[in-house]
Amino acid sequence: MPGQVIKVVLTNRGAAKSKYGAGGWTKIRASLTTLTKADKAHGITTRLLCVDSATDAKKVGATKVTAAADAQALKEFVDRVFAVWKPAYLLLVGGPDRYPKSNWTTPYGPATPTTIPIASSRATFRTPAIRLIRPRQTNSVDRPGSSAGYRT
Repeated sequence: MPGQVIKVVLTNRGAAKSKYGAGGWTKIRASLTTLTKADKAHGITTRLLCVDSATDAKKVGATKVTAAADAQALKEFVDRVFAVWKPAYLLLVGGPDRYPKSNWTTPYGPATPTTIPIASSRATFRTPAIRLIRPRQTNSVDRPGSSAGYRT
């Protein structure tokens, strides 16, 4: 469908079940179903993928993420999602127990733990430069001392 807006929601089902139990996962899944229905009412196609599911990984030609702390495996999974579906939005559901964070050193301050490298279209994210990275999800970063915004 031309002009179709796609949102991809990623989570790690195993880590969620481990943290919240089966009942907690059921509530999370129900909330994501509600989100999907609300998005549909606004013309957005939402696709939920569990990064630790071989079945979901196969949908985008990826390999499932076997360890929640494996940043490179998650990066490769996300790269496949963008290669296949080209979503307008990427939503990571969960905290640091489900997604590894990388420490970024920017020209503007100390290292900051972030998941932004996962969303970067660059092949590697271990040596980021906030001014050069073009993440697939859009954030606005202002350079201190300037009114100009950097689109990241």
